[in-house]
Amino acid sequence: MFDWLRFLNSHGIPYVTSGPNTSKGRPAIKCPYCGSADPSEHLNLHRDGHWRCFRNPRAHSGRSPIWLIQALLNCSQEEAKRLAGEEASPPPADNDLAAQVAKNMRLEPTATARPQKLEFPPEFKPLAEQGVRPLAAPFWNYLLQDRGYTTPQVNWLVFNYRLHYAVRGPYRYRLIIPIYDAGERLQTWTARSIVSGETLRYKTLPTHRVEGYDYDGLLALKPPGQLLLGLPLLLRAPNPQTLVLCEGPFDAMRITALGRQKGVYGTCLFGLNISEVQVSLLDRLMSRFNRLVLLLDPDAQYLTLRIKEHLTPQVVTVGKLPEGIEDPGALPAVQGHELIQSWV
Repeated sequence: MFDWLRFLNSHGIPYVTSGPNTSKGRPAIKCPYCGSADPSEHLNLHRDGHWRCFRNPRAHSGRSPIWLIQALLNCSQEEAKRLAGEEASPPPADNDLAAQVAKNMRLEPTATARPQKLEFPPEFKPLAEQGVRPLAAPFWNYLLQDRGYTTPQVNWLVFNYRLHYAVRGPYRYRLIIPIYDAGERLQTWTARSIVSGETLRYKTLPTHRVEGYDYDGLLALKPPGQLLLGLPLLLRAPNPQTLVLCEGPFDAMRITALGRQKGVYGTCLFGLNISEVQVSLLDRLMSRFNRLVLLLDPDAQYLTLRIKEHLTPQVVTVGKLPEGIEDPGALPAVQGHELIQSWV
């Protein structure tokens, strides 16, 4: 038995116990593997320790709480095992220790060495090379037609966010959005499908192995929840005036594409949770920017209060989208420019 409620409460992880994705009073949380693609709490937690995401039950499920604890806390496997052991059962007696160690060696997953550097797999191609790679045309069309960017805007986004694409492998027909740390080291990526009707819109590289998931032999160095989109760009952006914090990557890129000439840049949390690392990164960025605008879901009041608590309240304001616009990524150019002008 594993006390998920005790674990969630002790680590400050938001959850629900009622709603369409829960059953028999079990808690449900946002799936850390779906990331920003999970609009609500789709990951169900069971009393026996196993867990299952309704959005992607084949890839995002497990019988042991260890892997999920590791993903939620971004901790080592050893730490996750310790936490699972403390919550699940008392430590074995000294005379049973050898038998317990032998059992663990046979049954529990072995730790994998954490790579020191992450590189793109060979099937990822730079979108900037569209002129010599005809297979990139559908991805350019996606940005131009589906996302409503102009050609100069696409050129700028592709170069500054280092966008890639794939037509084969685990991320085929997906636009690859790399995520870097402040030192411009690649940490992970999230990949947006350009196929209409695809149920799994975003696919993010996991930090550890999950049964049934196709990794192509790669693991992320950090999860998106420990980073902010476009950190290298934001740390060297000319004329930094207003930083706009959004939920997802296309929200942030839309703000930047429309506002950069006025010193307005977007970034995102990759969801509606914020980690201590992200708070620290925002604090660092606010040494360059004059104002932080929170352009988040209207229901994210707790998140808004938490950000204001950690940052100087005078520089934090809450933005509001124009009537009829559901998210910043869908902002039409005219209304977007008007909104940005109100922040200048």
